[in-house]
Amino acid sequence: MPSSAARLVATLVACWAALLSSAQAAPWSPLPVGTDVAVRTAAGRVLHGRIDARSDEQTLWLVAEAAGIAITSTTPASEVIEVTAAERVALAPLWSEVAETTPPAPSAASPALPDRVVVRSLEVAAGVANWDADPQIDGLELCLSPRGEHGEAIGIGGIVRVELHVETGGKWPSNRRFAIAERWQVEVAAEEFGPDGAVVRLPFERLQPELRSEFPPLGVLQVRYLVPGEGVVDATISDLPLAPPSFNRDRSELLTGSRRLPGETRPTRQ
Repeated sequence: MPSSAARLVATLVACWAALLSSAQAAPWSPLPVGTDVAVRTAAGRVLHGRIDARSDEQTLWLVAEAAGIAITSTTPASEVIEVTAAERVALAPLWSEVAETTPPAPSAASPALPDRVVVRSLEVAAGVANWDADPQIDGLELCLSPRGEHGEAIGIGGIVRVELHVETGGKWPSNRRFAIAERWQVEVAAEEFGPDGAVVRLPFERLQPELRSEFPPLGVLQVRYLVPGEGVVDATISDLPLAPPSFNRDRSELLTGSRRLPGETRPTRQ
């Protein structure tokens, strides 16, 4: 009888451990390495790529390839809502393969285009924006404008990676440093570019700049644009205003300890 009870206890413990292990498994765990997937994140974005062998239960690694460039991205398990198998999504090539047949001669109304697009630099502009019903700042609007060999604007698709650095630390200057407060990655299609570039929305997930008073309301924005077949161009905004000056918020913090104004609701972040 004691041995039967011991076997029963051991069986229950094994079942509990299996259930616990299953509950802690990442959404992508059932899928083998190399599977093409679509990933829906807590921020509402959908990422496409191939599961990389470096993925574990804490971090999902995706790899996408286009025109000989392998683009890698990482997403923490806490930000992943759903992972499903999907067909491989190929980024559009920069130029079509040259046909073996002789192309028609360009007419006077249609001047000949260059064989390829050359991206030499990147111009960016950014500012805070509010795009929902509450009064708080929701994020940044970033304007991208890739430039060609002679400084001309080029509307070419790619992937933009952005990091926002803000000052953190204690009251002593020796403890101050710049740390990453927000990070984004967004695919930009060639059709999104107009005469002044493409505008990309970058929603804040953690930062509430209007409630920060211990540091200057400025950030450093580092932007990297990956163009398949061309490489990478970088740009930096070293002094990006994150919140306008507010005498009343300063007075509210002095009198009540809070920078929220009377009747102001908390932000509704998606």
